[in-house]
Amino acid sequence: MRQNKRWLIFLLFLVLIPKTSFAHAYITNSNPGENSELKQAPKQIEIEFNEQIEEGFHSIKVYNSSGERVDAGKTVIQKNDSRIMTAALKKNLPHDIYRAEWNAVSADGHPVSGVIPFSIGKAGGGLQEKTSSQAALHPEAAIDRGILYTALSLFIGTAFFHLFWFRRNEGSSKNSRTVKLLVISLCLTGLALVCQLPIQTKENAGGAWSAAFQPDYVKETLLKTAGGHVWMIQISLFILLAVSMIPLLKKKAFRSFAYWTTPLLFFFASLLAKAFAGHAAVIDEKAVGITMDFLHLSAASVWTGGIAALVLLLSSEWRNTDKTIAWETVRRFSTWAFASVGVLLFSGVLNGFFIIRSFDSLFHTAYGKTLLLKIGLFVIMLALGAIHVWMTKLRRNKSISGTIKAEWVIGIAVLFTTAVFTSLPSPPPPAPLPFNGSDMIGNGETLSLHITPNQPGKNEFQVIVTDHNGSLVKDIQQFTVTVYQTGFSGKQHESTFDLKKTKEGTFEAANMSITEKGNWKIKVHGLTNDFNEINQIFSTTN
Repeated sequence: MRQNKRWLIFLLFLVLIPKTSFAHAYITNSNPGENSELKQAPKQIEIEFNEQIEEGFHSIKVYNSSGERVDAGKTVIQKNDSRIMTAALKKNLPHDIYRAEWNAVSADGHPVSGVIPFSIGKAGGGLQEKTSSQAALHPEAAIDRGILYTALSLFIGTAFFHLFWFRRNEGSSKNSRTVKLLVISLCLTGLALVCQLPIQTKENAGGAWSAAFQPDYVKETLLKTAGGHVWMIQISLFILLAVSMIPLLKKKAFRSFAYWTTPLLFFFASLLAKAFAGHAAVIDEKAVGITMDFLHLSAASVWTGGIAALVLLLSSEWRNTDKTIAWETVRRFSTWAFASVGVLLFSGVLNGFFIIRSFDSLFHTAYGKTLLLKIGLFVIMLALGAIHVWMTKLRRNKSISGTIKAEWVIGIAVLFTTAVFTSLPSPPPPAPLPFNGSDMIGNGETLSLHITPNQPGKNEFQVIVTDHNGSLVKDIQQFTVTVYQTGFSGKQHESTFDLKKTKEGTFEAANMSITEKGNWKIKVHGLTNDFNEINQIFSTTN
C-alpha cells in the first residue's frame, strides 16, 4: 500500500509539474574548477552550463584577495556553443587567492549567479566554499505572474460561458456584468504585462529596483534575452486583442462566434507566445515541449476560468426557485472541465517524460515541497469538481454556488502556486551512475555492457560475454558499438566505433560519442570465430 501511494504521488508529480519551470541553468564544468589550486596562472576563465544561456546580462568578474579585478573586462559566449562563456585574465597573475563571480540568464529567462573560488599556488588561508548557483524567488515576479494567469483564465472563462455553456437570452444585468468582467480581465492582463518588463529587467540586472527603469538595461532585456523577445510579441498581441474587443463590447454580442473569432485568435496566440519563454522551448524535442506547454496553460485557463464564470455570472440563476438553467449550465461546463483535466494529464505526463530526474527531491527541496502543496490543492479542486458532476446527474433542486466558490478560490491558489514555481529552480539531476547492463544472447550465454562514468564526454565502454558458469567466452573475433540518441525525431547523433580486445573475452574502448544528457541507445554488434553474429541493444539515461 505504501508503494502504491508513492507511485500515485509520483504520477501527480508528472502531471502537475509546471511546464515552464525545469531546472534553471547550472554549471556542469568550469576551468579552473571550484577550490582548485593551480600551479601557474590560467589565461582565461571558462564556465560551461547544462543549457544555452542568453546573450544579455552575462558576465565573469575575477577578483584577487585585495578585491582588485584581474579579468580583462570582457565576457564572451562562444558562438559555436552558447552553453560556454569565457573571460580572459590579465597576464602573469601572481600567487594569490581569487574568486570568479559570474552572472547569466538561463534559457527559461531566469537570472542565475554564483562564485567559483580558486588559487594560484598554495592557498594558505583556505578557500571559501563555492556559492551555489540558483535563481532566487522574487515575490513581485510571482505575484505578477499570478495576476496574469488569473486574468487570462477570467477572460477565456467569460467568453466560453456565453459561447458554449449558458443557454438563455441574457438580460441587461448579465450583459453589464459580462462587460465588467471582460474589461477587468483585460486591464489586469495589460497591467501584468506592463509590470513584467521592469520586473524582469530588475532580476536580470541583479535585483535592484534602481536598475529596473534604466534605458540601457531595459534595452538589453528587450533585445538580448528570449524573455524580452517574447514580451514584445505578447504586448503586441495584447494590444491587438484589446482593439479587437471594442466592437464586441459595444454590440454586447457575447454569443456571436463572428465577433469572438478574432479576439480568441489573439488570445490563444498570446498563450502560445508565452510557451516560447520557458524551458519547454529549449529541450531536445522543442516542438513537443512548446505544444504541451501551450495545451497545459490553455486547459488550466479554461478549467479555472470556467469555474470563475459560474460563480460570477450564474448567481441569479441559483437564487431562482427553478434552478434548471443553472444545473444545465454546470452540466455543459462539466464536459469541458473533464476534457481540460484530460489535456492536463496528457500534457503533464508527456512533458514529465522529458524533465523528471529525481523522485527524492520532491520531499527535500523548496521546489518539491511547494509542488506537494500544489498537488494537495489540485486534489481538493478535482474532488469538488467530481461532486458537482455527480450532483448534476441527481438534478437536485439545491444550489451548489457555495462549493463552486470554494473550488474557484482553490483554483486561484493553484494558479498563484504555479506562478511561484516559475521562479523556484527545480533541483539539478543527480550525478549519473555508471551503466551496467546484461542480457541473455542464447546458449546460456550472457552479454554484459559497462559504461563508465556514463555522462557526456569521455566514457569507457567494456563488453564481455560469459557462459552459464560465469566463465568468459573467448571465441569472439570483434565487437562494434553504435551509440545514438532517441527521440520523437528518430535517431540523432549516431556514432559507430570498434572495441579492442584487451584480453581474452574482454573488449574495451574509450569514446566521446555520448555528447549530451538524455536517453541513449547502445547497439552492440559482435562476430564469433564461427562467423555467428551477436546483436544486442541497451538503453541508458544520463
